[in-house]
Amino acid sequence: EYKHPTADLAERLQGRWERLQHSLAEQAGSNDPEVRNAALHQARKDVKCLRYSVEAVADAFSHHASGVIQPAIALQRLLGEQHDAVVAGEWIRELAKNPGVDAEDAQRLESMEVRRRLSAEEEFRMAIAEYPVPAPRRALIF
Repeated sequence: EYKHPTADLAERLQGRWERLQHSLAEQAGSNDPEVRNAALHQARKDVKCLRYSVEAVADAFSHHASGVIQPAIALQRLLGEQHDAVVAGEWIRELAKNPGVDAEDAQRLESMEVRRRLSAEEEFRMAIAEYPVPAPRRALIF
């Protein structure tokens, strides 16, 4: 049985993709904001690792690698925006506890971060549905 020389490499990348799918499933299955945020943050790390791994070996896969890399870049950006909004919201809540910080100003800032987080999550849901990161096993073995 013939096995393309890059098949083993694609299989190794497949494991990284499967970790990403697990993180995405975990966030989709939870109504708890902390669980969702933690799972989306893990998905961000997973997609970054997959992206950089595929970029490192892209020459072995010719143009096929861009089919994994390009969607990963978009998802990484959106997940980064979501995580930044979560972290900024936490920071603002802590800041609001300090004397001399106007509670209304802090509330407005936190509301902005909530809108930014929700917007990033919505854009992410649309992107993952429209341009999912394909499984390396399918996309890279030709």
